[in-house]
Amino acid sequence: MHKEIYSKFRNIEDSKWINMVFQSVDSELIEGVKFPGFPDDNIQLRMIGSYGKGALYEPKMMYQEIRRIAVKCKMQFDEKTILLDFACGYGRNVRFFMKDIFPGNLFGSDVCPDFVEICRNTFASTDNYNEILFSVNNPFPPLSFDDKSINIIMAYSLFSHLSEDVSLAWLKEFYRILKQDGLLFLTLCQQNFLNLSKNLLLANNHDANNHDINDYEKLIAKQFGDTSIQERYNNGEYIFYPSGGGGVLTSDFYGNTVIPDKYIYNKWAGSFDIIEHYDDPSKLPQAFICLSLLCPR
Repeated sequence: MHKEIYSKFRNIEDSKWINMVFQSVDSELIEGVKFPGFPDDNIQLRMIGSYGKGALYEPKMMYQEIRRIAVKCKMQFDEKTILLDFACGYGRNVRFFMKDIFPGNLFGSDVCPDFVEICRNTFASTDNYNEILFSVNNPFPPLSFDDKSINIIMAYSLFSHLSEDVSLAWLKEFYRILKQDGLLFLTLCQQNFLNLSKNLLLANNHDANNHDINDYEKLIAKQFGDTSIQERYNNGEYIFYPSGGGGVLTSDFYGNTVIPDKYIYNKWAGSFDIIEHYDDPSKLPQAFICLSLLCPR
């Protein structure tokens, strides 16, 4: 599957390619080439809160930002470029890179075995062979990759859920496996998330039976909507509520997390150079940050 997609579409414009990925929701066969499928709509809803084409808008924006910054940093996508989609879920992000990354150089990893199994099934070629290697990782490092072996790591909506010790452990592991000119792309919750939580809290306090606010929104309103959280954020405190996420996503490392700018510049900037950082919902629903290695190792 990946070989056929890469061979036929690697030279087309990104905009046309993005349209094809969206088209694959309705038909797995495009211009005679089989695209990866999708899990059942209910599974998608349970995992990320949306399904079908609606679930692809955020990965599309992430893809466009990675491609844009790669050009800015003069990173070439060639036969040696290796990309890891960490916390890959059911593969909604990694599929966008099938035209850019040479077959055999695209990897996905997730702590949830069920998610990895979905990826292995939906991305399998006709002979049931996986050209994209999906693997299950533990909540804590290490990964099986060699030192300085990965060009691009992306982790979408992961650091918005990790405890502090686990987030720092994974940053250290990413530092180990990134090549010297590699790029790390993360999303996380920051000020706009706090603004949303505050507004949800006000709405819920006004009407506790408001059916427009779902259970998850009520939870984050309770956790992050209070003014004391804003004070902690302004002071640069790493804010983590250990709610868990079901199954292997236990509350000792998984919950809801907000990471302030002050914390990032104090804790992360010693190892990484911040290439780009913004908290702008018009670009991505979560705050976005691109990091590179600060100095030679």
